[in-house]
Amino acid sequence: MASQPRLTNAALDRVLAPLTPTRLGGALWACLALALAGGVLQVILSAPSPDWGNDFVAFWSAARMIVEGRPLEMFDAAAFERLQLQVGGADGEVLLWHYPPLWPALLTPLGFLADDTALLLFTVIGLIAWIAAIRALFPALSPARLGLICLGGATWVTLGQGQNGLFTGAAFALGTLGLLDNKPVAAAIGAGLLMAIKPHLGLVLPLAMLARRDWTMLGATILVTALSSLAALTVVSRGYITELLSGSDRLSAPLGSDALLTQLTSLYGALRLWGVPLTPALTIAIVQALAVLAAVAYVFARPFDRLTRGATLAIAAPMISPYLFHYDLTPMLLAFGFLALRGAPMAILGLLWFAPLFHRPLADLTGIPLVPIVLLAALVLTLRRKAL
Repeated sequence: MASQPRLTNAALDRVLAPLTPTRLGGALWACLALALAGGVLQVILSAPSPDWGNDFVAFWSAARMIVEGRPLEMFDAAAFERLQLQVGGADGEVLLWHYPPLWPALLTPLGFLADDTALLLFTVIGLIAWIAAIRALFPALSPARLGLICLGGATWVTLGQGQNGLFTGAAFALGTLGLLDNKPVAAAIGAGLLMAIKPHLGLVLPLAMLARRDWTMLGATILVTALSSLAALTVVSRGYITELLSGSDRLSAPLGSDALLTQLTSLYGALRLWGVPLTPALTIAIVQALAVLAAVAYVFARPFDRLTRGATLAIAAPMISPYLFHYDLTPMLLAFGFLALRGAPMAILGLLWFAPLFHRPLADLTGIPLVPIVLLAALVLTLRRKAL
């Protein structure tokens, strides 16, 4: 009986040989150019909005309300929904507003534009910030290899959703650059702005400063967070904080329900997806978050190398909050970059690159939450290296 052909390592090498980093990076840049060209064409032709960027309608609605002099109405679910539905957003379901004051203040100029034009501008600015921050963090990379980091799975998820992951990812990258290369201004601006927009995503940065006992950098970060938030209140109204806090009950219902579980990328989301009751799941998630924070403090309190410290920060950031969503995973691409330079196995690099893309469909189809498994494996792999 004839033997069946086997796919040997040599055969795999021949199959994968054309997929060099240069070719893959070039293909990703080409895809991005085509996507942006499509967005420009849509604005020029005033074509109907495609089925992408759906969450941006909430950002645009908040900006328009500020421009129209009624910023606090973004906390009025009925008024917020009416404005979203006028531009065909949210599919008839209101997207609740829950951001600290700095984010809507930064969005304000977009309120002067039509929603499609604003989305295109938002996307272009986000990409520029994201690419520039990664270029600064990995200055020795060729354009093609830079493309592999900039345009990984997490980038396409946040672009498709119309979310702010590129902006928060750029701020995280800038804060990480400042920490790793001892640049206090970059660290304070990046970490400070991120803490003022999505503090649950940026918490590891001031913790690392604390572990290093860099009081100047930590103090500057706190100052940036405080001053930027206070400045934002002059744009969105002094009553913004009161409305934000009073709306916490409206947010707790959807966050505690099962409707969003496949979008959550945390251990808490995984446990709830597997049927664990809310309180035990939240307790376990808090224990994990404390363990991860302890790992970050350990790495920055000891003389670990730049790549290990950078990878630890980027992996830990999405592991802290129980309510982290699949469009907030751009730090995973920074982890991909650091671990690739460390020579990590291709398996973990591939998972870091692809997991954000496949997390939600895989969770919907099989009940397997991919991202928290990948993050835990990546953190263990990173911490196996001893202090130098």
